[in-house]
Amino acid sequence: GPLSPMEFIPIAERSGQIIQIGYWVVREVCRQICRWKASGLPLIKVAINLSPRQLEQPDLVQTILNILWYEQVSSEQIMFEITETVAMQDAAKTAEMIHEFQKNNFEIAIDDFGTGYSSLAYLQRFRVKQLKIDRFFINGLDEYDHEGSAIVSAIIKLAHTLEMEVVAEGVETDSQLAKLRDMGCDEIQGYLLGKPM
Repeated sequence: GPLSPMEFIPIAERSGQIIQIGYWVVREVCRQICRWKASGLPLIKVAINLSPRQLEQPDLVQTILNILWYEQVSSEQIMFEITETVAMQDAAKTAEMIHEFQKNNFEIAIDDFGTGYSSLAYLQRFRVKQLKIDRFFINGLDEYDHEGSAIVSAIIKLAHTLEMEVVAEGVETDSQLAKLRDMGCDEIQGYLLGKPM
């Protein structure tokens, strides 16, 4: 039966299977993009999470490029997400990896922003396309009103100053959506729009 990612991802990480699962995911995303294209649907960009183990692979970008070439999908149709915590484990190496992806026309997002220990200097060096604000801060918009709004507003302004798009994660209420609109947040995701499938 169905297994949630919370159940199998930690096991896949520990065993090293996440590397092969990651490449399988890229291949399946490419095949789905081709199916959408064949059905006449407009092209969209699909975001794929990268794990810490994957980022350690020296041939990661080239292997992904080989998959895209074989499946005949353009790198402009894929965005990769790296969690802030993972990005900061070896920030200098992460910056190199991000720039290699960007050289090959992939976009990168920093996921779960605010949960790690980001250095603003590295945030500037990463030059990512998107910053995704962790749901913890979005919950704070309702729970802590003024203080919660101040933090989210500051993150949005910082990201916009660095020419990044901002995505709010975990949006569940109309009041959160209204506040995020007022703050100029670019995109949202969460139960308010739809549950994970």
